[in-house]
Amino acid sequence: MPTIAIPPPEPTINVEDAIAQKELVALALAMGKDVSEIVAQQARLLVEELINVTPPFGSLGGRENVVGQRKIGEAAVERDLTRLFTPLEDLYAYQAESPVGKRLRLLVRRRDVGAIAAILKNLRLGSPSMAEVLPSSLAAVHAASRNHRGNVRRSVRVRWVRRADVSKYQRQKKARVLTLKAGWAAAARSLGARLPAMIAKREIPGTGVVENKTESQTDPYVLMTNRANYATEAIERTTIRYALRNRQTKMRRQLENALRIQARRSSGRMGG
Repeated sequence: MPTIAIPPPEPTINVEDAIAQKELVALALAMGKDVSEIVAQQARLLVEELINVTPPFGSLGGRENVVGQRKIGEAAVERDLTRLFTPLEDLYAYQAESPVGKRLRLLVRRRDVGAIAAILKNLRLGSPSMAEVLPSSLAAVHAASRNHRGNVRRSVRVRWVRRADVSKYQRQKKARVLTLKAGWAAAARSLGARLPAMIAKREIPGTGVVENKTESQTDPYVLMTNRANYATEAIERTTIRYALRNRQTKMRRQLENALRIQARRSSGRMGG
């Protein structure tokens, strides 16, 4: 499961961590603050970056607002379920005035799976091995058809369903669109980060874990874990590295700016 650590200010892990830790110390000195304050600040900004780049999002870096990201996620749900499920109503609307269409409409109301399957086979719309009629659980079918990122695979078996059933399931899935982002909500609250209400409302208890030790004067650090469904697959290492690199780049700019201000102040004092 994705875990993000803001390490303590001793270069004891690896080169990248050592660079980040040295910069944390340098930024604290340049800003006249304790390292613990800087660790808390950078962790707060990092979790905001992670929320932005955790699916769903569209542009690089998740520049859309949360409403835009929700719409992107809902469109993905609709696309996946349209690929996976075909309403029988589409078929008997096409056959509306024919005896087959009228018979099919009656069989769908009765949920007569065997008779519906026989008609579909006669219409060359799927043998039992290539199609499934009125599956008992749309959720189970959906779960079995998803790839490692949680998306429906491009090549899937045809599932014939009632429109009302798939519409209800689609509403349920759309309501959960931001739950992956909400896996960072516990960390965001602990660190005082911006947490859109729309994301906070999607939080499922236990899916976010944070160990906030920023008040420690000797070993300040933050450990964040996202345990939402599909987090391990959907939040790729590249996503986490992007957020970390982005934060480190911005931290360097912050350090450079602080050093320039410090230099100007020193020059002013010398001139005075």
